[in-house]
Amino acid sequence: MWVVFFIAKRKGMTMNSKFRKFLQIACVFAAIFVSIGTTYPIYANDKSNTDFLPKALGSYENLMSKGYLEEQVYLSDTMIKLVKERQSFYQKYFIEGLHSDLVRIESKFDLTTIETKSSGEIEVTEIVNLTGIPILQIAKDYPPYQAAQLALKEVEGKDQVLALLLEAYASDILDGVQQSIDEGEFTISIVNKHTMSVDFEKGIVLTDYFSSESLDDPGTDKVVLFEGKPKRIEPDYLLMPDNIMYVTPIEELANTLLNDLSASSGAFTVSTVPLGSKSYSGSTAAVYIRSWVRNTTVTCYDGTLQNTLFYNPAYYPFPCTDCVNYVSQALYYGGIPTTGTWYPYSDAWIWVSIFQSYIISNDLGYFTSASLLGLGDLGIIPNTHVGMVSALNPMRYSCHTNDRLNYPWTTQYTYCINMY
Repeated sequence: MWVVFFIAKRKGMTMNSKFRKFLQIACVFAAIFVSIGTTYPIYANDKSNTDFLPKALGSYENLMSKGYLEEQVYLSDTMIKLVKERQSFYQKYFIEGLHSDLVRIESKFDLTTIETKSSGEIEVTEIVNLTGIPILQIAKDYPPYQAAQLALKEVEGKDQVLALLLEAYASDILDGVQQSIDEGEFTISIVNKHTMSVDFEKGIVLTDYFSSESLDDPGTDKVVLFEGKPKRIEPDYLLMPDNIMYVTPIEELANTLLNDLSASSGAFTVSTVPLGSKSYSGSTAAVYIRSWVRNTTVTCYDGTLQNTLFYNPAYYPFPCTDCVNYVSQALYYGGIPTTGTWYPYSDAWIWVSIFQSYIISNDLGYFTSASLLGLGDLGIIPNTHVGMVSALNPMRYSCHTNDRLNYPWTTQYTYCINMY
């Protein structure tokens, strides 16, 4: 507008009444346009503007955690249905997969992880804290303990070595289960990577798909888009140890325990069997493996969950590959002595396959099924990853990279080692 006036002055033009009126009208429209443009951003043309997202994600968190919405304007009907589906899924997951009752859900999005996409989507990371109570409240009713008692009857007076090993196993299992009962509630934390379809113009989240899938998790919490709609991919509950142990007859569990121990106990005699004065304490190792790790949304360069701020500063952390280093620390803390082969940062201390070979070849543990593991025992993804049982009833593990604190046992651990 000012350009027109400037040109008129340069050319010595005079403004008659019609031209002056035109300028006045044009100025009014210009002022309105500038006001709209600065006060109300046009989201459709500015995908980077995410001012409404904190409130939208806050509404999502509120609906997940408290079951109601204070402001419904930020979530579509599809999103509301998805949240209710998640709540139902977690209830089922706890009962069928963890033999526990779910009592509380807390959802929290990490706003620093929001990334906007040119496709009209955003990506954001969420931690879901799920709190439950074990259904089993009498430690001696725990199936692996009952299996050990039945196995003991089978070997009494026949094999003193096996009897001593079974007594030690039963005692450790009982202590671990009682610990979980005494603690009452327990909480597991699932980290989900979300992709949300967003209407930037209206400021509303339309739909969502997400997954916890990672190195050690096949996708405990996983929703995909199927024909444009969210669809749940449920875990296989039949493979979860806290399901297996309750659907498997005690006699079968006892036979598995006996067979595993019989195949591995040849190196022991009555005088050398690790009982009472044994060097390794699984419960002590479990204390350590729970102490120097926290659930996190922080990632290292390959996307693996890792926050070294919580690691033991006495040890050097390996970026994105600290799992064996951490489990070795826990074993040492639990009483396994170092040797000329296994010591901090040696190949046997930090490499999965060499570590596994060292444990087995030195009669420190034996292969068994996941449902028979106790505190301080190990789960291994061959050549890839290792974690340690850190809690029972339900069975959970802790590890580094991915950083996990008392995470539900993963079916990715295809090799399970019971430490003597």
